Amino acid sequence: MAMLENISAFMQLNDFAVIATVAGLPVPVIFDAAYADPFGVAGTEPRATCASADVSTLVQGSPITIGGKAYTVRDKQPDGTGVTVLLLEAA
Repeated sequence: MAMLENISAFMQLNDFAVIATVAGLPVPVIFDAAYADPFGVAGTEPRATCASADVSTLVQGSPITIGGKAYTVRDKQPDGTGVTVLLLEAA
């Protein structure tokens, strides 16, 4: 069953979201660069959570800019409810 929730409430700039530039267009995303320690190598794991419709054309390697910093899409993880998590790496 498809989710009927309107996710735009979570993408309000004054609450959680920031503006990312995706394919030259502004897109609200929830950005996180949490600490990660995969395989004993410490660092951060940047990710952007966004509306799937806003990033439908992105593929692995696509550029995205958040807070003036350039990233590339390492992986795209749609969850089937209209939300997609983009796993990012510094460009």
